[in-house]
Amino acid sequence: MARHDGSDPDPEAASNRRYVEGQRNYLREDAPERHAAVIVENDDLVAPRIVGSGQ
Repeated sequence: MARHDGSDPDPEAASNRRYVEGQRNYLREDAPERHAAVIVENDDLVAPRIVGSGQ
């Protein structure tokens, strides 16, 4: 998002609070990993890897 629209790249910046909190709420309340056909870990963007399935 920072690259796209020039927002602060720090997720903990005050200007990003609503986005970070929204994402935390989504992950906590909707548990998307339970509904996913495939779960991909992309910590290394050059080498994403399948780490499981939610179903």
